[in-house]
Amino acid sequence: MLLKYFKLCLLKLLYKKDTLIKYMIYNKYKNNIIVCLGDSITLGKLPFYTYPQSLKKRLKGFYIYNKGFGGSTTSDMVYRFNNDVIILKPHYIIILGGINDDISQIEITKKNLIFLYDESKKNGIIPIACTLLPYFRYSNFVKEINNWIRMYTQINGITLVDFYDIMREPKNYLQLNPLYDSGDGLHPNINGYLHMGESINIKIFENQGE
Repeated sequence: MLLKYFKLCLLKLLYKKDTLIKYMIYNKYKNNIIVCLGDSITLGKLPFYTYPQSLKKRLKGFYIYNKGFGGSTTSDMVYRFNNDVIILKPHYIIILGGINDDISQIEITKKNLIFLYDESKKNGIIPIACTLLPYFRYSNFVKEINNWIRMYTQINGITLVDFYDIMREPKNYLQLNPLYDSGDGLHPNINGYLHMGESINIKIFENQGE
């Protein structure tokens, strides 16, 4: 009974500490907070070899949360949107997801991405959409989703980061560039993560940092 009480007290202390840290970050950075929402490609090789970390080095006066989780689907991202995004009060959200989705249910992927874009706007967050990286095993799925993302973002005035174009093999558009391939044809290596972060146009965030 005493152990259970101690664990409960510890959890409360950790929750209060986490809440305080989030408050301090928001109080310091306010409109200069970015959330990178995604799967293992966003998660990267923590703590240093990730595209959010690469981007952070180029942005002064910004705080970037890495909310990438291995194996995460767009449905997972919708489920954790409140806890991983809304509660952090970001000004921007970079959304990269879909490669872990069921390729036979592409309309669900589209529906989930629309939700993430729209809910971001409704909560005063500027969405930045990303195309999926090349992956030869799911090339048809990747091609269809990416074409749809390009069309949807253009029609709806959403900023696009075309990671597919940035990371593809120059002579074979269906494959990840070997210079950036970790070896599985999907996940970037260290150079790949650095290249992703360096390829994002920081003018997107112009006049927001200090």
